[in-house]
Formats: sequence, structure tokens, C-alpha cells
Amino acid sequence: MPATPRDAATIVLTRPGSEALEILMTQRPATMKFAAGLHVFPGGAVDPEDHDADLVRRSGLTPDEARAAFGEARPGVECLAFYLAAVREMFEEAGVLLAERPGGTVIDAELLDLREAVARGDLPWKEFCARFDLRLRTDLLVYLCRWITPASLPRRFDTRFFAAPLPEGQEAHGDNREVERLAWMSPRAALDAMASGHIQMWLPTSTTLQHLADARDFEEIRSGLAGGAPGAVTREDLSSLVRRLLCPNPSILTGPGTNTYLVGRREIAVIDPGVQDDTLLDTIEGTVRALDGKISCILLTHIHPDHIGGAEDLGDRNQAPVLCGPGGSGYLPFEARELADGEVVQLDGATLVAHHTPGHAADHVCYRLNEEQAVFSGDLIVGQGTVMIAPPDGDMKLYLRSLRALDALDPKRIYPGHHPPIENPQAQIASLIAHRNERTEKVVRALRAEPREVDDLLGEVYDDVRKELLPFARGSLEATLLMLEEENRARRRGHRWCTDRRLD
Repeated sequence: MPATPRDAATIVLTRPGSEALEILMTQRPATMKFAAGLHVFPGGAVDPEDHDADLVRRSGLTPDEARAAFGEARPGVECLAFYLAAVREMFEEAGVLLAERPGGTVIDAELLDLREAVARGDLPWKEFCARFDLRLRTDLLVYLCRWITPASLPRRFDTRFFAAPLPEGQEAHGDNREVERLAWMSPRAALDAMASGHIQMWLPTSTTLQHLADARDFEEIRSGLAGGAPGAVTREDLSSLVRRLLCPNPSILTGPGTNTYLVGRREIAVIDPGVQDDTLLDTIEGTVRALDGKISCILLTHIHPDHIGGAEDLGDRNQAPVLCGPGGSGYLPFEARELADGEVVQLDGATLVAHHTPGHAADHVCYRLNEEQAVFSGDLIVGQGTVMIAPPDGDMKLYLRSLRALDALDPKRIYPGHHPPIENPQAQIASLIAHRNERTEKVVRALRAEPREVDDLLGEVYDDVRKELLPFARGSLEATLLMLEEENRARRRGHRWCTDRRLD
């Protein structure tokens, strides 16, 4: 019988860096019973005290607001307890106090010096808050996502992930009990360190970093990357070989949610189990049982978090291997085998061929289903609208090349990463290429002999895009500028861009 998960909370603490947003990473001591030696975010289990009425009264967020953020039916006080636990754990583990004193008085050394007493339990958290009449700034926390430890592990946690800004005038300090060392790193630097083997992370940490990799500041996290209310898991049989499950993760980036595909007759390949959600995983397994089948393998189109969330848990539950694209395995904190370009995955009555299609992500692959002459396109083609191409993982030149390579496969149907199937593939591909070419020429027209900042170009080049989407359009703009630089059609001057005088 799997262990019952214990409620827990963790905070992604952010601060502006010299070149990119930085996030506080803590390494757990090798002696810890859970996640020993791993790099994680500060956090821990929810304590009974976190439900206390006095702490609830001190919260900047109300129980109803906390429940609305989670989109759950559980009582608001239980939802708020996650926020209160996150604030407490941040203080105990990192010495950062997300609170304010009456009249806006700053948090000073007198309070921070009591951190050890609170962490040891010599000074109860509730008494500490009452002594200084603290208002706990739970309203600063942005809810990101939820992760539950796989059922195969003896110690399990149901963890809510939040993001918060480092308060002005405060610094982080390890506690020497649950934190061996701490470091400020950009999300990309942390992911690269994991890929090179210098640090280790578990899946919720690495996927959260991927989720935040292109955010420039905390406000972009608050406005565009906050977690939304979960949607419903729906199932649709698209052919005799293909079934689509819609993941419960609708958002500004995922549209109605990520598509998970079940391909085959009795030997089933699961493509992109996008979220770690019991309802989704139970629906996948229930569908496979109804076919009197088994999960043969789990295929990933790329390792972005909205496509891999359930892969580890589903693989553990079914003893099924996870297969990913070239270069992707190093960024996964669980075992996955990389597929070669053109490699065949043979199932009972279904043949899938992996095609390396970088551009949106360096490891991106599409899967051609030979029996239907159909393609599972992941985020190369999302179904509606365009996808973000954010350097350094995203490459506009490679993206356009991959679109043309997909067109050369002559698909009769496209099963996209989001939205319903595409029945007119050639027209859709041609439209996407034409749109990217038009946007590129718009960038060229916006460049001047006098260098311009990227943000100045953004408003002109993407004047037809909704304001909340501009932070994501910025990545595609940078990718286009890098492509133009390679083509000698644009030149960098520091962080600014201008026309290339060599063309004059």
C-alpha cells in the first residue's frame, strides 16, 4: 500500500541578477532521509500550527483567496496553510522573512537573529509572530504548481510550489541543519549544471526551473506563469490506433491543456504525459486496461515541463521505459533513453518513427505514425497560433528548417501538442512558415542604423499581440535577431541591435 502523501510547501525565491533572473537553490545534506544531497528550493512539511487561527488572521491572503488560487474544493484554511508553511519554512531554512511589522517597519537584525530559536522549536513560530505583531506576506507568493511524490517511494509529499521576490534589504543564509549550502543561480545555469552532472535535482525542481527559464523578472512570473485552476481530464478516440487525453493544465501558454496520446492496439506508447496528476494517470491506465493492453513505453516530444510531468510516475507505476530526443536525458532527473533521428519504435500494429526537429527546443522530436501517415508534432506545431522560440534552447533558423522537414514527410494528419488534430497539414505548415517570414521582415524594417533596445523593437514588431503575451514574444524576437545576425542582416551593439552596415 503506497504511503499517504504529507502536505508540504516550497518557495522559489527570486532576485534580479546582473544578466538574468536568479533563483535561490539549497543543497540538502547527505544525511537527510528525503532528497539527500539534492538541490531543491527552501520548503518543508505543513505543520498543524500552520492552520492556527492567529496565523490565519496575520496572513496577507485570506483563506478564500488561497482556495481560489488552487482551484480546489478543500477548505480555504487548509489551502492557506500551504502559504503559511512556505513563509515559515523560508525563514527557518534560509533566514528570509516574508513579513512586515506594524507601520511598515523593516525587518531588522533583532528578528533575524531569532531564526535559530524558531527553527529549533525553542521559540514557537506563533509566539514569534505575535511578539513582533507580524503581518505575514502570503500575498507576495505566486502559486506555480503542485507535485506529489511517486507512489513507489516510502516517504511522500503533496507539495505546492510558490514563487516570491527577495525582500529589499534581506539576504539568504543557510541553517546548517537542512541546508548544506545555498547559491543564487539563473534557472538555465542550474539546468546546465544538472545536465553536466555537477548538481542533482528531482523532477519537480528541474521542471519548475524550465518553466521559469525565460522569465526576466518576478512580475513576468506573476503575470504570465502563475498556476491556474486545474481543468478536467477528457478522452477522445481519434482513430483505431490513437486516443487523445487532454491534460488538466490550461494556461496562457498551454491553451486548453497539453495533449497526451495513447498509440497502438495492445502494446501502447504514451506520448507526452504532461502533468503529474492522479486523475490523468488513472485515466491513462484505465484506458489501456479497457484495451486489454499494457504500456510499452513513454515517448517525450521534448522535455518542457508541460509535456513530461507524469512521465516518471507513469513509468514507475508500469515499469515502462521513457524515451526522449537527442540531448534531452541529461536534463531529466530520472532514467530516459535518447532516441536517434530516424529510430523506429515498433508496437503491435503501430510503427512510430522518431524525427529530430529542433527549434522550439534542442531535443524536440516528432513521431510519424506510418500506418496513418500522421505525425505527432509536439510543440513544433501546437494546433492554434504560434509557439515561443526562446534562445538559447530555441533557435528560429532550426525551427523553420524543422517545419520544412515535417512538410517533406507529407503527413495526412497532424496530432499537435495542444488543440485538436489538424486535417490540412500542408496548408498549416505553409501558413506557419509564411507568418514567421512576415514577422522576420517586420523585424528588419524596425531596425535602424542607430542601435535599438530589444524592448523598443518588441512594441513595434509585435504591435498586434496582446499585452500579456509580450514577455513570451520577446523570446521569439531575440531568436529572430540572432538568425538575422547569422545571415548578416542585423548586428549587435552590446545589448542593442541595428542594421548591418556591411549591406550598405
